[in-house]
Amino acid sequence: MASLLELVQESVTPEITRKISGLVGETPAATDSALRRATPTVLAGVLNNASTTAGTERVRALVNEGGWGADVLGNLGSRLTGGSATGTFLSSGARLVSNLFGNKTDGLTDIVASGTGLQRGSASTILCLAAPIVMSVIGKQIAARGLSASGLSTMLAGERSSLLGALPTGVTGLLGMADPARPAARIPETLTETLPAGEPLVRERLDREPILDREPLAERSGANITRWWPALLIGLAAVAMLFLLTRGRQADVASTRTEAPSASPRQIASVTLPGGARVNVDQGGSVHQLSTYLADKPATDVPKRFVFDDLHFETGSTRLTPEGQRTVDSLLLVLKAYPSVQIALEGHTDATGDAAANKTLSQQRADAVKQTLVSGGVAAERVKAEGYGQERPVADNNTDAGRARNRRLELVVVQR
Repeated sequence: MASLLELVQESVTPEITRKISGLVGETPAATDSALRRATPTVLAGVLNNASTTAGTERVRALVNEGGWGADVLGNLGSRLTGGSATGTFLSSGARLVSNLFGNKTDGLTDIVASGTGLQRGSASTILCLAAPIVMSVIGKQIAARGLSASGLSTMLAGERSSLLGALPTGVTGLLGMADPARPAARIPETLTETLPAGEPLVRERLDREPILDREPLAERSGANITRWWPALLIGLAAVAMLFLLTRGRQADVASTRTEAPSASPRQIASVTLPGGARVNVDQGGSVHQLSTYLADKPATDVPKRFVFDDLHFETGSTRLTPEGQRTVDSLLLVLKAYPSVQIALEGHTDATGDAAANKTLSQQRADAVKQTLVSGGVAAERVKAEGYGQERPVADNNTDAGRARNRRLELVVVQR
């Protein structure tokens, strides 16, 4: 019977590779190479997560909630032709990658890109496309075999040894995986421990005689002292002079020196939502502000606007960055906890490039976030998406800082 990895690779036909190649703007050969690195990497993430009972349940939940299975594999090509369907597929894949790998995503993206000649952004996209394909193959097996959580655990455990041999270099170390059939080597505590029992430890013979200094130690020491003491005195005198010259200035330097402020660490706030669910968000970030506002029952001021400055996309695309995906995932949980809230998502760009293209891109980004929320369980009628392009700047487009502020997505609460 074919292994899971073989089933995944059978699903990635030359036609699918060609479509993905067109999406990422890379050659079919480089795309195929990256896919052969990305698919076993994703499968390794699944196995790693399913190493515990709770982890296996989580994998099954990801499969069920995403609807991954034979239906997805059957019309995979139609999801890779561009437009909103592709945007939704990519967003779902990015969410899977984030769930499977967390803060190890960036390192794994680098591994997928290495040796293929792909841009890092292309490798990130390919990893996000590989994730739903892998999960759909697993979902198809769950349905075909009627697997329970324990059955899924057994199936995945049986794939481990063959998968480890197919992984790109660096994945096992980054994920902390090891082959159970190959115990880790123990570092010998002493040098003699590395030798066979009873074999004497001998020194390797040098090819030439060592150069011996036959000058008596006492004579050599006396000669060195005689030769070096004048230089030593001159050095000490220079140090003393430097001390006298700088001593009077030390107070002035200390009083005027300003220490560079250290970067403040990221602060996490744990928010309890209605119904008891908890979500970890950035302290003072956009989702934290929104959840605080919605929890404040006396606050009835609508419309209420929030700037999501931590929701970012890759340059010129609708693909969320890992940070942006985490923000959308947190937003999804908050909106599901407040089912009566209705919002508007407003996309904005800076003034770089064509105005019409910028407006289209801002609309597509707002639509992509909406689709992610809807696919996660938020009713479509609760979310309106609108793109304004460069029409509503909040800062000077002539500076890098200003353009960065203008590239944003705003959320407006229109009904509580």
